[in-house]
Amino acid sequence: TLELLLSEHLGDCEAPCQRVCSIHSEIPKMIREIKDNQLDDAIATIRRDMAIPSILERFCNATCETGCRRSSHDEGVAIRHLTRYVAEWDLKRENPYLPPTMESSGKTVAIVGSGVTGLSAAYYLAMEGHQPTLFERNEKLGGRLLVEHDEEQLPPWLLEGELKVLSGLGVQFESSVSVGEDVSISQLTERFDAVLLANGQTEPEVFENWGVAYTDKGIKVNPKTNLTSLAGVFACGTVVKAPSPIL
Repeated sequence: TLELLLSEHLGDCEAPCQRVCSIHSEIPKMIREIKDNQLDDAIATIRRDMAIPSILERFCNATCETGCRRSSHDEGVAIRHLTRYVAEWDLKRENPYLPPTMESSGKTVAIVGSGVTGLSAAYYLAMEGHQPTLFERNEKLGGRLLVEHDEEQLPPWLLEGELKVLSGLGVQFESSVSVGEDVSISQLTERFDAVLLANGQTEPEVFENWGVAYTDKGIKVNPKTNLTSLAGVFACGTVVKAPSPIL
């Protein structure tokens, strides 16, 4: 029986690098696909677990490399750079890979803020079959990414490419729209099935204007659901806690 169980076993049930990865990305599978020059398969593996990889892998703290078993011999595999290589290769193509999504749920979600959190949320919601719409107060999408990183650290074509992928998944964008001035929270809850606040660090006056409960750290949420004090309104990212040192 044991021989049968091990007959198609390729190694660990979950490799150390995958186990310590915050999204448990299938790293060993991706590495094998890159090794065999199967980049179409590799990008499918990457995007199955990760949103906006060409951006995230420029700033990720790469805990997977620390957990890499090879690090006990010399140094860990450069997993972050391998992922970035495949993601950038994909975005340079005329038609980047679009992962399959679940059947449409018919549900709509308004996402306030188009930084890393907002873009990632839009990706995962679209994958689940929902219809997200990103609202950005500035003319250009990107939020904190455009403020904290110059064009050398984050070339514009990468963000444009990731937005193209999101658009291909059905995500809609509304820029130059300030929530609280151009449109109210109540108007969004009437128009959409749910609202997600992902607009980064925000002044308390804004929270008061929205009528949402907050603490000195940010918007107050139920940790089990990220639901705010307003029905149908959720919040995540730096709008509820201190900024991440990675991005």
